[in-house]
Amino acid sequence: MRGYIGGFITCPTKTGLLFEKDWLKKIKITMRGVEYLKNNSTMSKMRELAQTVKDFLPDISVNINLN
Repeated sequence: MRGYIGGFITCPTKTGLLFEKDWLKKIKITMRGVEYLKNNSTMSKMRELAQTVKDFLPDISVNINLN
């Protein structure tokens, strides 16, 4: 994923990629990902949407705090 996110493992399959179990609990944004979000207005809007979704789904532990 171009180094924007990390902390999870994928396995190639015939139809695409298979993510490891509980990958959402392990995913982390990298410093490169933070810079991309700050400099890309569309991705910034998506970050805001992701934060809103995260607020509705408190059981998913995804850290997207960029402050």
